Amino acid sequence: MDIDLSQIAYTPTTGVRRIHETPLVVATEASLKGYGCLVDDPKNFPIEIVRWPAQGWRPIDENSVIRGRS
Repeated sequence: MDIDLSQIAYTPTTGVRRIHETPLVVATEASLKGYGCLVDDPKNFPIEIVRWPAQGWRPIDENSVIRGRS
């Protein structure tokens, strides 16, 4: 893969050694299936808040649920 470094907005300074190609995918109802959905009106979109299950030995705090918009 050839990369024109003049097309990069800034010179990486964090010791970047590899480039990972990431495909650009157009968000459609079909391409988002299983991941989420497109929202036209976020203020009136119902949000389901679900507590993730505990992993390992540490339990989830009872007050850890983030409340939705009021």
